[in-house]
Amino acid sequence: MKNLSYIALFVVWITSVNASDTLIYSYDQFLYQLREHHPVMERVSLLNGQIDAKKMEARGQFDPKLGFNNQRKSFDNKNYYNEIRSELKAPMLFGANAAVDYENNEGQFLDNSAILPSGGLMSLGIEMPLSRGLIFDQRRKVLQEAELFERSTENKQRLMINKLFFSASKSYFEWQANYNLLLIIEEAKDLAFLRYQDVKSGFDTGDMPAIDTLESYVNYQARLQLYNEIQQDYTLAFLELQNFLWEEGQRPLVLNNNVIPQEMNNSILNSLSDSISIEFQNTVLQHPELIAAQIDQEQLELDLRMAKEMLKPLLNVKYNPLIVVSDDNPINRSMIDNYKLGIEFSYPLFTRKERAKVQMSKLYLQDNDLIQSNLTLQLTNLLNQILENDRLLDTQIDLGEEMISRYQGLLDAENEKFSIGESSVFLVNSREIKLLEVQQKQIKILKNLFTNRLSLLYQLAFIERIE
Repeated sequence: MKNLSYIALFVVWITSVNASDTLIYSYDQFLYQLREHHPVMERVSLLNGQIDAKKMEARGQFDPKLGFNNQRKSFDNKNYYNEIRSELKAPMLFGANAAVDYENNEGQFLDNSAILPSGGLMSLGIEMPLSRGLIFDQRRKVLQEAELFERSTENKQRLMINKLFFSASKSYFEWQANYNLLLIIEEAKDLAFLRYQDVKSGFDTGDMPAIDTLESYVNYQARLQLYNEIQQDYTLAFLELQNFLWEEGQRPLVLNNNVIPQEMNNSILNSLSDSISIEFQNTVLQHPELIAAQIDQEQLELDLRMAKEMLKPLLNVKYNPLIVVSDDNPINRSMIDNYKLGIEFSYPLFTRKERAKVQMSKLYLQDNDLIQSNLTLQLTNLLNQILENDRLLDTQIDLGEEMISRYQGLLDAENEKFSIGESSVFLVNSREIKLLEVQQKQIKILKNLFTNRLSLLYQLAFIERIE
């Protein structure tokens, strides 16, 4: 329902807003637009296809394999030999291979070992490792690597979304801050112009000195100049924001000039940052870089396990009971006396290559342990710094609100004194300038608070959790 309400509001905004109206474009709407239509989100979805392909490739290690081979020689009107062999081989999860094959040979010059009954021979057998490959082998390693690839890709997807939302949110907050600055400066500019007109009228009637006219006009010019500067910053921020806006069909979305941001409120992103503060130790472990290092650790452990497996001798046994295929008795079941049995053994005498791989794998694991320990410390300190900065900015905002209230009181009192002739244009302007400075500073502190909370969420790739 929430998404449907956003869509309805967005359609109204695009199609029916008059140029004289203003429509608030909220932060939630902005994030929704990013999620639904930004090209990066399309790229993220494409990575799911890579995960599926990698899993399919890993499961392919256990695909049955069908083979057929036919060798024939005919010379000088003589059938030297015609050898046929077909095989169906099925790898099994625990390292063995099951196989069914059929042989049928004929010809005048067959090797004695190739002479078979007229119907040929069928065999059902199994090839089983008794040492190397019994507990762990390359096929099972590939299967586990596919699971690691899935987790690694999901972590990469989080990073892509996180980077997009971080950059886009900073752009939104910049636009929001510049808009609020523009409102404040515009109001101050208009007040300065009205005061200038009042003072000029007073000068024309002889009630105000010429110096007050100059004072009020210079003040108006200063605020007009400041307004033009903020107007330029606002325009640039507005254009920057539109770099992140797309609509369906991968078409850039252009905002109307009458669209404005939501009101600045220091509660934004507050719930997520509070939850991070409470669950600090757990959230540190969820940092994408740490997750990537943990996945690397598991990959290195697989490499070490495979290297240790290669230290074992190669000892495979293969047993194939033979079934005689004949016309009168399609399957002769006397398989105990008829069989093929093979044993394969090999082992390097010095195992230098194998031992070197084990040693290298252990060194890589130790290095990765050090990386994780150092990274954990750095992240803990960084996140503590961001959390402390969040607390200090909150304090500054509370202080700023109080200062704005008090400066507003001083300005109101000065205006009252000016209205009864007990103050001057200079003093009123001074009070207004102080109030304006505090208001501008308050907006910048709010923007810094938003950006600081974004940094906290960015470090932990939590930005995609923003609703």
